Amino acid sequence: MNISKHNQTSKRSIIINQLKGFTIIELMIAMVLGLTLVAGVFTVYTGTIQTSSNFVSYAKLDQETRAIMELITREVRRAGYDGTTPAGSTTDFGINEDTSSCLLYSYDMGSPPDGALQLSEQFGFKLTSGAVQFGNNATSCVTGTWSNINDTNLVEVSNLNFTLNRLCFNLNNGSDCIAIAAASSDNIVYKYQLDVSITANLKDDASVTRSLNSTLRLHNDILIQVP
Repeated sequence: MNISKHNQTSKRSIIINQLKGFTIIELMIAMVLGLTLVAGVFTVYTGTIQTSSNFVSYAKLDQETRAIMELITREVRRAGYDGTTPAGSTTDFGINEDTSSCLLYSYDMGSPPDGALQLSEQFGFKLTSGAVQFGNNATSCVTGTWSNINDTNLVEVSNLNFTLNRLCFNLNNGSDCIAIAAASSDNIVYKYQLDVSITANLKDDASVTRSLNSTLRLHNDILIQVP
């Protein structure tokens, strides 16, 4: 009889032990470990999102800056084109670095070319209040019709610099006409090289910047006869 009661008591102890849950301490440890794991995953996730956002923003800035530079270099290469003026004659078409951040130029757009400089054949680029502007009918940097070529809601341009280098050769004697003054009726040729630099930043984050530099050789040499 006592043996039977002992056996029943032992079985109850085994069942109770099997049904026992976690202690408060064990639950707290498990919760801490779980929260740590979740926090780690969340940190990785937010870091990935931030990196992706920064990459997209920089890509937009890079694209906008390159588009500005491409338009400037493509347009300015036309400067000085005159479809009618023969070598040694005076041409009214050319390029002028009005200021370091404003460039004026012209080329013959006549169809066919007529060799006469028209108001509609005078253009320019300049920097104004964070925007690069393209000018039509631009006889100066303050006249004509100027319009933004970059999205100022997205990108601000902080620097636009033009450096125009001009080489001059006297076709009559082969001398450098900058070092040696040309005589009346001498035919001289101007060859132009333009250095362009642009620095832009995101409108919402000025710390994200992009700078580009380009050097271009103008396709059209300027031929002039000294009066």
